[in-house]
Amino acid sequence: TADHGMNAKTGAEGRPKVVWVEEELRARFGPGTCDVVCTITDPYVVHH
Repeated sequence: TADHGMNAKTGAEGRPKVVWVEEELRARFGPGTCDVVCTITDPYVVHH
């Protein structure tokens, strides 16, 4: 979900805070059970 800029998008070391949703879902439900399509293609997480 979007937080509209209210929280830091990087950690103290400057690396983006990223959760790969597809990896999380596959770990929980098993491989081949889901595909995630990200509609945001901008790699600069500071914008989102």
